[in-house]
Amino acid sequence: MFKSQNRFVAALMWVILLGACFLFFSSCDKELPAPEKVENIVRIFMHEPGRYSFMIQLSDSDVVTMRTFRLFNCETRFILDVPQDEKMWAYIQEKGKGPEYRTFVDLHIHSVRDMEGAGWDHGKFGRGQTHIIQ
Repeated sequence: MFKSQNRFVAALMWVILLGACFLFFSSCDKELPAPEKVENIVRIFMHEPGRYSFMIQLSDSDVVTMRTFRLFNCETRFILDVPQDEKMWAYIQEKGKGPEYRTFVDLHIHSVRDMEGAGWDHGKFGRGQTHIIQ
């Protein structure tokens, strides 16, 4: 009687262990978010490399919103291709998994003078202001 019960407990433990391994490894392989295009940008603030805030003017409105992006392992390109009478835009795309994970940001701006410095705060490790060199 105890032998069959021990086999049942051992089999149940194996099923639980295999199920836990399956759940662990399936949760590690998450989908990357779709590339995002942020349009109608009127000002760009750089807090530090990989952390940007965009002031976005809603279409046909006087309302301006602020969105902050914290991007990890980020590679940023500044593309000077927006005419002065049009609003700037950004394209954000994440690629790779694990150690190969990178975020690519293309900021389409009028000129390098569109970049503005912004504040940053690392708690007890310090705080400050990024200054743009012109």
